[in-house]
Amino acid sequence: MLRLISTADTEILAAAHALRELGDEFPAVRCAQPMDDPAEFVAGARAVVVRLLGGRRAWPDGVAKLRAACERDGIALLLLGGEAEPDAELAGLSLAPAGAVAQAFEYLRHGGVENTRELLRFLADTFVLTGYGFEPPRELAEYGVYAPADADGRPRVGVVFYRSHFATGNTAFVDALAAAIERAGGQPVCVWAYSLRGDAPALKLLAGQKIPKTQLLTPQVWSMPGSKAIMTKFYSPKLPPTYSDTLQIPGHTTYSIAQLNEACK
Repeated sequence: MLRLISTADTEILAAAHALRELGDEFPAVRCAQPMDDPAEFVAGARAVVVRLLGGRRAWPDGVAKLRAACERDGIALLLLGGEAEPDAELAGLSLAPAGAVAQAFEYLRHGGVENTRELLRFLADTFVLTGYGFEPPRELAEYGVYAPADADGRPRVGVVFYRSHFATGNTAFVDALAAAIERAGGQPVCVWAYSLRGDAPALKLLAGQKIPKTQLLTPQVWSMPGSKAIMTKFYSPKLPPTYSDTLQIPGHTTYSIAQLNEACK
């Protein structure tokens, strides 16, 4: 009855965790990344939430097809942008009350399993007319320290990753990278952040941990439609912008660690 389409694997992962907490009696929920034929995916739904990093231009044909199908079948459609601020264009294309669109956006903007669980309860009560009740969106910090450093004299290497991974417990790749840094003789200082745009307070947090700019690795993570792998590049002023060597983490995450020894010198 409920559908979630998102360009972010972490939001789909959060929904999977949330559904385990909601139990088998909860209305059926299906989640997916943008696809070629959204009309088939949403058939029989009462409400569809779509979150697109990059706005409508990230999936223009899909948005048009999906909106036509929802309008034809009387399905509530909540179109949301993937940035920290609401997307006016997508909100205007939605087929649902403005208040519902705004509240759904707040749940996903803050993210995490708890907010996703309450989003699903909110959608069920609002569009399926259940009576589960729901909590308002819970604000999460914009950044924080995942693994602080000890004052043991080893060179410190800062690692910054997205808050969405922290909020959903998708941190295996961070743990593996930290272990690789330690094996190379460095000391990892891992920080999560919603974004590195603007003042980038997460980088200031690392500066407080005495991390030189030449020893900063920033995983930039994305997934290709239909792929089971999350590819990650590392950017550092001291290292080449991309690496070709990769380390496979059980599950689905692939990332580069080539020349890590050089980063710890």
